[in-house]
Amino acid sequence: MADPRYGAYCLSDPEFYDRMDRLTSAADELAVHQMPLPAGWARETLGPWITYRPSAVDIPSQGWKVHASATARNAQRVASAVWDYCTGNGIAFKVTAGVKEYIYSNSKYADRSAGGKLAVIYPTDEAQLEKVLTEMGSVLQGEEGPYVLSDLRWKDGPLYVRYGAFLERTHVDENGVVRSVIADPRGNLVPDPRGPVFSPPDWVHIPDFLLGELERRGESKVEDFPYQIVDALHFSNGGGVYEGRDRATGRRLLIKEARPYAGLDTAGRDAVMRLRAERDVLEQLQGLPCVPELVNYCTLGDHEFLIEEFVEGTPLNRLYAVKTPLTGDLRNRAEVSEYRRWAVRVWESVAASVRAVNGRGIIFGDLHPFNIIVFDNGEEIRTTLVDFEVSWRVGEERQITLEHPGFGAPRDRQGTDVDEYALAALKLSLFVPLTMLVRLNVEKAGHLAVMIAKTFDVPQSFLDDAVATVSGAGREGHGRSNDLGIELSAESWPHTRDSMKRAILASASLDRTDRLFPGDIAQFAEGGGLAFACGAAGILWAMDIADAGRYQAGERWLIEQALRDPGRLPGGFYDGAHGVAYALWKLGHGDAATDLLRSKMKDDWERYGNGLYDGLAGMGLNWLAFADGTGDGAYLDRAARIADILRRRLGGPEDVPETSGGEGPVAGLMHGSSGIALFLVHMFEHTGEEAYLKSARTAFDQDLRRCVVDDRGALVVNEGWRSVPYLRVGSIGIGFALRHYLRVRHDDELQKKLSMIQTAAQSDFYVFSGLFDGRAGMLLFNATAGQARRPLENDAVMAQARGLDWHSLRRDEDIVFPGNELLRYSMDLATGSAGVMLALAAANGIRRDGETVCLPFLS
Repeated sequence: MADPRYGAYCLSDPEFYDRMDRLTSAADELAVHQMPLPAGWARETLGPWITYRPSAVDIPSQGWKVHASATARNAQRVASAVWDYCTGNGIAFKVTAGVKEYIYSNSKYADRSAGGKLAVIYPTDEAQLEKVLTEMGSVLQGEEGPYVLSDLRWKDGPLYVRYGAFLERTHVDENGVVRSVIADPRGNLVPDPRGPVFSPPDWVHIPDFLLGELERRGESKVEDFPYQIVDALHFSNGGGVYEGRDRATGRRLLIKEARPYAGLDTAGRDAVMRLRAERDVLEQLQGLPCVPELVNYCTLGDHEFLIEEFVEGTPLNRLYAVKTPLTGDLRNRAEVSEYRRWAVRVWESVAASVRAVNGRGIIFGDLHPFNIIVFDNGEEIRTTLVDFEVSWRVGEERQITLEHPGFGAPRDRQGTDVDEYALAALKLSLFVPLTMLVRLNVEKAGHLAVMIAKTFDVPQSFLDDAVATVSGAGREGHGRSNDLGIELSAESWPHTRDSMKRAILASASLDRTDRLFPGDIAQFAEGGGLAFACGAAGILWAMDIADAGRYQAGERWLIEQALRDPGRLPGGFYDGAHGVAYALWKLGHGDAATDLLRSKMKDDWERYGNGLYDGLAGMGLNWLAFADGTGDGAYLDRAARIADILRRRLGGPEDVPETSGGEGPVAGLMHGSSGIALFLVHMFEHTGEEAYLKSARTAFDQDLRRCVVDDRGALVVNEGWRSVPYLRVGSIGIGFALRHYLRVRHDDELQKKLSMIQTAAQSDFYVFSGLFDGRAGMLLFNATAGQARRPLENDAVMAQARGLDWHSLRRDEDIVFPGNELLRYSMDLATGSAGVMLALAAANGIRRDGETVCLPFLS
């Protein structure tokens, strides 16, 4: 998966993203959290942590903190030792909520800077820090745990130290980005370093008792290693993968590193155990031309290294991205035919490689495009399989450890059938990379095959065996399927809409307080389950505006949860209280809406970022909406004050980098300058003040500075490593805001940019189907481009609507769509079915107030 955060939300439910603790058993709980609190102590749950704090102690805002590391086997013991010591000495601390959460935080693809942190201790000064390290270090001597990469290790035990914030402190930087910060000696707020490297700020005093540990940290030097590290290719919690050279011969090599107790898989194996297993497998496979040569296995400190041949060629995933006609022009049938022939040859080569490995008695077990190196000189195609860390021998029982969700076989497959499943998935994925969807709907394999055959002129017979393998031999209806598409005739719209509504309502959980409908993982942030983007507010609003009807029980749930403790909700439009209030107002619950907004009247606006999604632009637009809806000028005054802040922060066109994101601000509608521009255009419409329009033009220039023109002539946002067209952070979002500007002010240059953005919304394929980050956003953009009675009669609109068939699924016979990362269904507005419903409603010509339905403030 591209975003490793999603894996943690796939452990509790096979259909929907959910919190890991939903299936926590007694064995997963840490005993310390059941202990009675000592007198004068407070307990509080903050995300994945449970904090303990003595009321009599004044905790500093920053300083040296101590992390305690552990393994799954000793986590209870280490946590209990931390509890006993800290409660006995009046020192604040926090412990991860449960063993399962801790193990996952130390899994291979979890956040490297957070790995190994079972508990955090907050000494009040350097004297207490030394006391904690000395005394706790003695208590925990001999306990095992992974190295905490962000910290300095104390002696050879499981304690680590880092300088940083004790209490969460944020600051809005000069670009309107909210940063976690600490204060330097002069009181200036500076970034709090939280990367996977020990790097205290230059101005921090290193206590004398830590200097010896700092020196000891550098004792194992790369100069002592018999191989030169040339480049770092990849990092995970388990260690790095590097390009290297033999210092004696200069031979080009691949070096794989394993850290002990780190990078856990679902079988509980750490990176060292897997690397040793890979060494043994490579020894058994030596001599096969489709497998790298094993060169050496060695250690440096407590890290272990596998040295193997550096395979010449290109990973298949990169070649696919370059060659696939899905991102080019499917109307160029010569290009499509050329690609089809290439894909078939690659698959046949991979199949031969896998079966050669099986012939040596090894199950590869992790076949996917990232683990296939292709050598292609235009005449010869040769494939090599890499990364055997989860492989096993024929006859051994399969352990499901690390696997790609689009290629990992179901649990009932054993032996070589595991690799045959992955080969079948690869046959489909070489044409369209959506085999992850088969886990949600097994019938999707047949549906994809039918679409692939039609799109790429692939003989259906070439795909039939792949469909049968992926679907399961003997499964009824495992073959070709045409049942998962969407009917797009005018007469079919009510049926499609009602089917999607039934699926949404069937997923509702009125008994839960954190969320009503399942959606993206963003709903598990504070208030996210209520929010407009990924929570109940946006879904209830979308159903109403799409003429799907109301859900009164859901609206009552939303009111109850929003007003139960409104202070806990973030203030933004798409992530918090403003969006919930807007939805309630539009649904006719005016008193509840204004009560909720009243709770945000005293918010400190200076602590918010600039954006439409979670910052001042979205809040300002909502104040304007309430000014219009209520006639209360106080709301307009608030919007005007927010506009002043945004104009002060805005800067000039060149005050942003030429790329979006990274360490700098993000471009686009939801988080970039275009959201500011949209709000300022609305301010101009309300006041007639030209200054707002001038500042809006500057904001557009900032976002357009971070755009590039691709090979098709489309204007897309440049993120450095990719270019993006999407609504959230891409050029389509900029285009929505540009349209609003061009309604009030003619501008030839911006009109030309808008035309180029229109091209970006007409690609043949998008990885996700959702509104903010996928095809539904493109459909909405095309459907709202004109004033046609039924936009679906336009070819561009129809093409994007038909393209939804790549992702459409069924749940209990009703139409559903996957969320971001395609691992689970989503019902929300930003990533799931509610957003697709809104886009289809626009395409079918559903109108409100004389205009085609659209997102708030964009009509």
